[in-house]
Amino acid sequence: GGRGRAGAGAGDAGGSAPLTAPASTGPEGGAGMPRPRTARPEFEETAALVADPELRALVDDLASSERIESAAIGAAVAPSEVWKKYEAVAARATPADAVALLRHRSPVVRGYMAQDVADHRPDDLPSVYPLLADDTEVETVSGCMIARETVAEVVVQALCNRAAAEPTAASVLLRAAADPGLGPLRGRALGCVAALEPSK
Repeated sequence: GGRGRAGAGAGDAGGSAPLTAPASTGPEGGAGMPRPRTARPEFEETAALVADPELRALVDDLASSERIESAAIGAAVAPSEVWKKYEAVAARATPADAVALLRHRSPVVRGYMAQDVADHRPDDLPSVYPLLADDTEVETVSGCMIARETVAEVVVQALCNRAAAEPTAASVLLRAAADPGLGPLRGRALGCVAALEPSK
């Protein structure tokens, strides 16, 4: 498929503290004990993640964008300038760079690179898993549709788009569906794989 969906806005662009859920009386945490949430990764600046100076410049240009956009947007189906910035990053990045950029402080960069890994780097798909705990809000534009989503929701959708053709994507979603630390996102992940693997 084509390279991923888009959109990050003014949500928390950094923040690295592990997330905690409200007290749970269920089996995960015991009576009155907090139920641990899956921790999102530490977020870092471009220079800490990639060594290539040209790639650094391209990533910083993408990070200056305020939302994730699909390849064509609006009623006129106009080419997206943000998407072009993403494609320049994806073309320059090595597989190791792409995985490293999943920890970038910009939610736009994280969302795009998670989609890039889902679409083009199946061996690295497990690396997107920590972003399923990323509750940073981003603005996404897909065609004419504008939405406000979390990075985690963007990542789940990227995995869903690949699950039928890529078994590793389905495996990551199945793991998410069984992870009590992901809260309501579990249901969305389960919905993606239910039709593919009903026995599980």
